Amino acid sequence: TPKEANLLVILLHNTNKVVDRNLILDELWQDTDYFSARSMDVYINKIRKYLKLSDKVKLENIHGKGFVLHIKP
Repeated sequence: TPKEANLLVILLHNTNKVVDRNLILDELWQDTDYFSARSMDVYINKIRKYLKLSDKVKLENIHGKGFVLHIKP
């Protein structure tokens, strides 16, 4: 979906760096409320399912901070 693609673009532009949850929520949902955050978590889980196909890519949750997309060479 476009939302998944936009979320993945943000993560790719910040590979191996922590991307703040609120930054993603502001950019893609224009809101940081509970329901938007839960919606984002659903999209994160969908992306994780896609990335499971490769052992070189991992999407990590940094508790209380955000997410890190790790890509091994």
